[in-house]
Amino acid sequence: MLCVRKADISEIPAVMQFISRHWKTDHILAVDRDFFEWMYVRDGELNFNIAIDDETGEMFGINGFILFNREKNPDIAGSMWKVIKSNNPALGLTLGEFSWQRWHPRDLFAIGMNERAARIEQLYGSEVSSLECWYRLGQRKEYRLAGIVTMPENEVEIKHGKFYEVTTLEEFRHAITEEQLRKNTPYKDYDYINHRYFEHPIYCYQMYLVKSEKEEYCGVFVCREVEHEGDRVCKIVDYYGDDIAVAYSGKLWDGLFKKRKYEFIDFYCYGIRHEYLQQAGFSLLTEESGNIIPNYFEPFERENVRIRIVVSQWPSFHMYRGDGDQDRPSFLRI
Repeated sequence: MLCVRKADISEIPAVMQFISRHWKTDHILAVDRDFFEWMYVRDGELNFNIAIDDETGEMFGINGFILFNREKNPDIAGSMWKVIKSNNPALGLTLGEFSWQRWHPRDLFAIGMNERAARIEQLYGSEVSSLECWYRLGQRKEYRLAGIVTMPENEVEIKHGKFYEVTTLEEFRHAITEEQLRKNTPYKDYDYINHRYFEHPIYCYQMYLVKSEKEEYCGVFVCREVEHEGDRVCKIVDYYGDDIAVAYSGKLWDGLFKKRKYEFIDFYCYGIRHEYLQQAGFSLLTEESGNIIPNYFEPFERENVRIRIVVSQWPSFHMYRGDGDQDRPSFLRI
């Protein structure tokens, strides 16, 4: 009998095999069990739901989840949602809805949907949008990674602020209070931040604290440096703190361009006011510009990427590239 239930840790090999067969043979979650467990096992529970024939053991669908906090009704994000043909044409929806029974979340946040999933969300009455891509270019004669047709113009005066590198969770706690974390939706707690960034088994993240000149506002950017054929870029993947502090980060990026020789810096985000990003020297990527700011580096693809999201109606809704499973390794490291 085909049923939908939570997966047991003992079923990790079966879930990985399903990913290999029906998603991608060399997908990192199909070949690297240590990374799979780092991403989806918490407190002895496997954060995957499955559709399975309990008589034959044949698996017909999987749906993974990432919990942003440890609240009784947590904020969660779905990932790795895949079903194959079965005698239940609505199996994908049944599998997705089971997460509400299992976790009773405050909300379930969707990021990185394909076009089909986006249409389904719209049929359910959800508002679908995309992360905005904001970027800054380094000063150089030739751009080898980005495709630049139109040089962006930003006539907004760059604000001056203070900035420091954050290297430990303790420093992060000192910079960003619990109250600040709870202001935004989804609410990401210290445990999530520690596990997601400080304890990442493959990626190395850099965190920068930015303050306004009089230190009334502060925020922390989470960044990751990537490289292709000797050229480096900086990808801002997450942000915590006061939105207005973004406006005071311009000199931070100026310094990183000079020190690290980045070709460009990009920031996929939703929810931050445009004027703050412009005051930090960023320009919004538009189709009209004809410019290309590559997002994928594993492997490298010189194309613009649309990261679809479901827009939440909760106050102060923010989403970033680092949410869900969007900033995840694609290659197995040996």
